[in-house]
Amino acid sequence: MDFFIILPKIRGKNTSNIEICVLIMYNVFTTTQKGSNMVKDTNKGYTSPKTKIGQHKMDVLVTSAEELFAEKGFYDTSVADICKHAQTAVGTFYIYFATKTDIYRCLLDKYQEEIKNILTESIKSCTTR
Repeated sequence: MDFFIILPKIRGKNTSNIEICVLIMYNVFTTTQKGSNMVKDTNKGYTSPKTKIGQHKMDVLVTSAEELFAEKGFYDTSVADICKHAQTAVGTFYIYFATKTDIYRCLLDKYQEEIKNILTESIKSCTTR
């Protein structure tokens, strides 16, 4: 079951009024592709690298997409724009993401993790429900 929550996303100087839809997904199953050093998440549509170098490349792409989506909007940002901003080849994008929507899903997962960590830290000292 998917749940959607609208939250303000405040990052950088131009994004204080932007709202991001945060997707919270339950029952996510991952499978490892044979002969690959990548983990393909079948529900999310993107591939998470297992190596530090691969993770760094993916992080640069995700950060670039986040900045461009905030600046230009999702529909006005192309995969080529993201790759140019990340200073990487378009082919590298397609190692990790099949579509632009997949990198957006990855951003939503990143936001979900941030929210989960903040909430977990916030309720540590609570003594009652």
